[in-house]
Amino acid sequence: MLKDGQDRGGTADAPVTIQLRIDGVRHTVRIEPHMTLLDTVREVAGRPDLVRACADGRCGGCPVFAEGRRIAACTTLAAVMDDASVTLAPPGPEGRPGPPPPAAAPPAPDTAPR
Repeated sequence: MLKDGQDRGGTADAPVTIQLRIDGVRHTVRIEPHMTLLDTVREVAGRPDLVRACADGRCGGCPVFAEGRRIAACTTLAAVMDDASVTLAPPGPEGRPGPPPPAAAPPAPDTAPR
């Protein structure tokens, strides 16, 4: 992600190159600065199940997890997510994104006699 005061260079209309880790796979992409994370992920990861239904994040059709936080990909500019780790919710019923990926279970306590 871009840090406060960090500049990607160029003009506001010039394409920028960013890196995203989508489900653990690193992608380097050249995008327009106004491109949303939703459009970028659909294009790069081939996930047409992420939909733009409301364009303001209320419908829940485009959830992704960026650096562990659930965000609406339709309201997030991809350019500010440079070098971020993005995890996609697996497709659920009817092709819509499903629930968040399950958290890892805590290790079982050691119950072996000593």
